[in-house]
Amino acid sequence: MSSQRPLADPPPMERRIEQTVRRARRHWYRVGMPLGERRRHAAELRDHLVTVTERGGSIEDVVGTDLEAFANDWFVAGLRRPVLDVTLQLAAAVLLVPALLVLLAPLLGHDRFGFAPAALAYTGGIAGAAVSANVLRRFRHRLDGAAFTWAVLGLCLAGAVVGTTLRAWLEARDAAFVTVPVWLAVGLLVGSMVLLLAARRLRRSGAVR
Repeated sequence: MSSQRPLADPPPMERRIEQTVRRARRHWYRVGMPLGERRRHAAELRDHLVTVTERGGSIEDVVGTDLEAFANDWFVAGLRRPVLDVTLQLAAAVLLVPALLVLLAPLLGHDRFGFAPAALAYTGGIAGAAVSANVLRRFRHRLDGAAFTWAVLGLCLAGAVVGTTLRAWLEARDAAFVTVPVWLAVGLLVGSMVLLLAARRLRRSGAVR
């Protein structure tokens, strides 16, 4: 009666390489890299790490001491226009928030399509915070500790000022509820979708140079 021998564990260096590649892929997933590009980048990184370590080098010789910074720089450097990508997302959020508020107004208890100034200010602030978080997540490895802190504070302050100013301006006009034509809201919604698709296409076409 023959018994199968247990499979041997991979060598320590091979395990470290796989762990490094998995961590890099997780970061690329978080910053929105398409699946196909994540697979290609992972294969390239794995092959490069194997080559370097076989020649006597170390994993740190390739990725440095901060793996997330390495993975993020690889992603950002591969984008054709990283600032344009972020700008498209921001513009999409600017169009999407009022469009959704207008179209959902009947479900929120209003008898016509439109939005309340307070609702626009609050939801706009949330959308702005989400976009800002995406920007900081993408570029934070290029900022030192003090610069990152000031960037966070600056974005929070800008969002608060814009939201408060918008609400005050609308309320000063005695606009308890702003009526908006449905066709305009649909146009804003379609425009935001076009911008989001353009940003996605930009990431897909420019993820690798």
